[in-house]
Amino acid sequence: MIKAQVVYSTEHFRSLNRSINRVRLPLNIAYRLGATLYFVSLGMILYWYFRNINNKLLLIAMLGMCALAAFMEVKCLISLKNFDAEADKIPVTGENRLFVFDENGEAFTEFITDENENTRKTFPYSHLYRAEENDRFFLIFIRKHLACIVGKHEITEGSPAQLRELLSQRLGDRFTVRKGER
Repeated sequence: MIKAQVVYSTEHFRSLNRSINRVRLPLNIAYRLGATLYFVSLGMILYWYFRNINNKLLLIAMLGMCALAAFMEVKCLISLKNFDAEADKIPVTGENRLFVFDENGEAFTEFITDENENTRKTFPYSHLYRAEENDRFFLIFIRKHLACIVGKHEITEGSPAQLRELLSQRLGDRFTVRKGER
């Protein structure tokens, strides 16, 4: 039996955010760069094609819209650099969570203790989307963007090596170890 007593902090959410954005971040950067180049080149083509028209106000309006669109794409591109800021916006609720990983069972249980109520959730290993381990946390994805986050220092009974072995056995290739990440 492996147990972990967890109270989510900003570090938990940053680790989750990095895990989710690992695949999306390069794609988002490529998309934003492409969109910026598109709007800049569109503005240049519009200027070249319509530079001889009598209505210069129309030309200025078209160029202004292209410049505004390119500026908005650059602004989004700069915000992608600081994607940890998204995790800082998530409110920390202070709920106490107890995760119990039964080595002989087919599911793990999450007990949530709050000021107002106590909740128990059971998650079968066969229904999990994936799980990931980094240097400080285990991220167990229930669905693509919903995860339970267990810090290695928060394991009170058992060890991180035992949890790694359990997840590896139960999930197979849906469990990955990513060392060298914070």
